[in-house]
Amino acid sequence: MDRRPLLSAKDVYPIPAPIPTLSFPEELSDPQLSTDGYSKKKKEKKQMDKEYELDAFDQAMALGIEKLGAADWAGFQVAVAAKDAASAWLRLKDIMLHPEERAKVTPDHVLSVLVLLSRVKPVPKITVMKDVIAATDQLPVATDIRHQNALLDAYSRLGDYTAARRLAIDLTKKNLKPNLRTYNLFLNLHIMDNNLDACVNFYNTMIENNIEPDVETFNILITGCLRFQKPLLLKSYFEEMIALGVEPDQRTIIQLIQHYSRNSSSKDTFLESITNLQETYVSPDTASDNKCKVEPNAAIYTALVKAYGEHREIDLARRAFALGKVCPDCDAYLYTVILRVLEDDRQQKKQENNENVENQMQVSRSNYAEAVELFTEMMNTQTIEVDGVAFAQFVSIVLENGDPDSAEKLTTIAMGTRGIPVTAKMRTQLMEGYAVLPGRVGDVVRIFEQMRADKMFITARDYNTLLQALAADYDVELLERYWVRWLWNFEIEPMGMDQNNKSSSIGVSKKFERPDADSYRIVLDAFITCHDLPRAYKVVDRMMAVGHLPSTSAFVALVEAYVQSRDYESAAKIMLNMRTAVSKRDGIEGLKNIIAAHADQFERLVVNLVEKSEELARTSEQQELKMNTPSAFSSAAPVNRLAYLQNLAEKAPAIAKEIETKRVLGIELYKELIAADCSPSEDTFATVIHAHTRAKDLVSGIKAWMSFRALYPSDVPKPATVNAILQCVCNLGKHSSARAIVDMVKSKKLPLDAEGYGYYLFLLARWGWKNELISAVVEMVNDGIKLTVTIVTQISDALELYQGDDAVATRREVLDFIEENWPEMMSLEGEDDEGEGEEFIREL
Repeated sequence: MDRRPLLSAKDVYPIPAPIPTLSFPEELSDPQLSTDGYSKKKKEKKQMDKEYELDAFDQAMALGIEKLGAADWAGFQVAVAAKDAASAWLRLKDIMLHPEERAKVTPDHVLSVLVLLSRVKPVPKITVMKDVIAATDQLPVATDIRHQNALLDAYSRLGDYTAARRLAIDLTKKNLKPNLRTYNLFLNLHIMDNNLDACVNFYNTMIENNIEPDVETFNILITGCLRFQKPLLLKSYFEEMIALGVEPDQRTIIQLIQHYSRNSSSKDTFLESITNLQETYVSPDTASDNKCKVEPNAAIYTALVKAYGEHREIDLARRAFALGKVCPDCDAYLYTVILRVLEDDRQQKKQENNENVENQMQVSRSNYAEAVELFTEMMNTQTIEVDGVAFAQFVSIVLENGDPDSAEKLTTIAMGTRGIPVTAKMRTQLMEGYAVLPGRVGDVVRIFEQMRADKMFITARDYNTLLQALAADYDVELLERYWVRWLWNFEIEPMGMDQNNKSSSIGVSKKFERPDADSYRIVLDAFITCHDLPRAYKVVDRMMAVGHLPSTSAFVALVEAYVQSRDYESAAKIMLNMRTAVSKRDGIEGLKNIIAAHADQFERLVVNLVEKSEELARTSEQQELKMNTPSAFSSAAPVNRLAYLQNLAEKAPAIAKEIETKRVLGIELYKELIAADCSPSEDTFATVIHAHTRAKDLVSGIKAWMSFRALYPSDVPKPATVNAILQCVCNLGKHSSARAIVDMVKSKKLPLDAEGYGYYLFLLARWGWKNELISAVVEMVNDGIKLTVTIVTQISDALELYQGDDAVATRREVLDFIEENWPEMMSLEGEDDEGEGEEFIREL
């Protein structure tokens, strides 16, 4: 037909995607998320380019260049039949250089070499293919569209979509008319480039230009619809295919089976669709005369087995397998799929029958026995070449059965005798199989070292398995050794794999996977469990530095361990790290949720820290007071006195710092509890008020009391709690606060013991409330609490602080009242010599 060529520059330039009516989910538009492996070529292109100069093809070419000689048609035919791309090209080059034989070269000869070159692994030999085409242009036979199609296919396989488009545009410049194979290749190119919309648009252009599609065209469209989850579009293309009279082939049937398996609304719908598909388009046996039906092969039955397995139709899967294994093209993949289906069924039944142990064991033994039988049958079938995938699946089944020793024998003996290499994934499975068995950590270490010796790529999963096994065995030293070695890889070579990829000149790069969150968690939990706090602290620091957040339980366990070890400074730092990390990741609400979930642990820490701080402070004061009495100090020799004073001066700052650290940590934890809307107990509030009082943060002490009363308004506080707030207000020295607490004691009838009455009477005397003071003394005695010298002294000292106009009269009247009713108290006043030691030290 006389019309413009379809593959013009306008047609093949990238079409903006997505088209609104055909847009697909954003996550599927990412090449890294493709499901059929096409986009991996893009991702691995740099690595494959490095391997380009080292593959078997180039090695064969390097050896063959020196052996160029006479034209050898027989050698060429043998090389083509053996799919030896290097030898085929070298023999063809000899023929092309021969003056007489070159005339015998046909386009088919050239095409056979180009096809082989396009399928060289790991990458197609684009440069050599261009050389072949250039050499063909020098022959009487000119290059044709099939040659360009082979080059287009090679660009697609390589993932160089820009070059493929450029080649398609250049076809018209070479006076080559695209054929249907060209169009199909270009359709597939769009699918590989993750652009279904462009593929659909190009297909519509084909139809508009009267290009009749074939079964390959529709197979490409159906592949795209499957890949990008477009079931309705897939259905429309299949219906269009049938309406145009295009007969489906085996690939079409396989893709339809996958479509029905993924997109059926229910199991019944799936079974009905599969049954209709088989009855309508698949011939039941090879003797069928219906030419519209597809002859079933092992690939179709493999797809059926997999689909039935996904829908838990195990009997139907077995039936499809039985039909598939008698097909001439039966291969190891059919056996691998049925083994996987049986194993998945065993796992699901295990979960369903987890309460019935006997039934669970029976199902497990039955499925395992069937798997062993199938694997043995596959091994004994001479026409089946058992590959590493089949072995890997059976090894996985053996490991699930809890027999890593047999699994390892399979990999070392059975695979070794067949020349099948053991993959890193299989070694990983063996490690995990040994790791779950007690006392087999040595085997885990052995396999790990084998992987290192064989220079296998060791993943974070492998390291985690090893670390978990060592942690379960409480072998902290060996765990530390492997952990440090892992980290050392990146400290010595900070750029890791990326740096090597940029600078490698031989095509081999060192590969390391960095530790993930699980890695740090395993090591941290192990060190905490073994109470190796310095190492645990280092792990937390490094973990935070690389952006991983330890679990809350690990944080809390580490804090408790430090508190038990009396390392309160480290405990405070850990808590600060947790607060910062959680707030940064989850915000304030996230921090509140974590604290609320562990409120009991936090509260115990508050009480323990503050009480230990108070205990240390009291002990220090008592020892200082005891050693500083005149009798103790004067009885010591002059040299000992000087040493004592020096020791006291040296230790005092450290002791004071320790007391302050404990107190501050306890108070900060209390604040976090309140901020998280938790409700600490009354004892915790009393402890915190005491801590604020000793820290001279009296306003915060009063706030703690108010928080307590707001949380428990109807509860009668304990005398110890009332004592704490009274002592705080006494030290505050503020008239309004004193008035408020005095009124509260009277109105709420708060319980007072001897200590509480002492503080209460001190407040009344301090502010000159004479009548209330006298009444309170009488109430105290009536409550059965004796008036002591200490209380009288508190009253007297408080009256001295009162600065009102009636201070003298008030003092005299109160003391006269006490002397009149308790004369013995006034006669003893001043006899207490507790302050003599302090006066003596002040004089020194």
